[in-house]
Amino acid sequence: MTGDRFPHAPTESREIDPNAPTSFDEAKEHVEDGDAEGLGFVVNRHDPFLVVEIANALEGDELAEPVERILSSLGMTFTEKEDDETIRLMYEGALPGDLHGGDPVGVVVSGEETNYAFRLYDNGWTPLTGNHIPGTPEGVEDIDANALKSFLAKSGKLD
Repeated sequence: MTGDRFPHAPTESREIDPNAPTSFDEAKEHVEDGDAEGLGFVVNRHDPFLVVEIANALEGDELAEPVERILSSLGMTFTEKEDDETIRLMYEGALPGDLHGGDPVGVVVSGEETNYAFRLYDNGWTPLTGNHIPGTPEGVEDIDANALKSFLAKSGKLD
């Protein structure tokens, strides 16, 4: 994956300001006032969260068919959209084996007209957009661990 597809660096360590706002409303106010760059969410190897980001995932407002097929097998969960065609899903779960807690795992799925770039990580930082995609669950759902292992094995990312 290139930086232009996913503009943030989820494994880049960041200094945490102990005086940083702690409530969503307070943090949102700082962003709106221009005192902060944006809101984000940190996942780490010790919590139960896995993030999946996909570039070129949408055709209009609908999921591209190959992406929908993959996400249906993994289980749909809380999904939000960036300003571009990137979507982000938050799962309860973790990357399997040695991939757990490491760098993001990139997988490109070939489509007929475009390629779909997946990035999966359970350790790092991700921005929040607040653009919840209608029709997906309101809360974070469990990932299908067997489907995830199969997907990563088919992509050559897991032995």
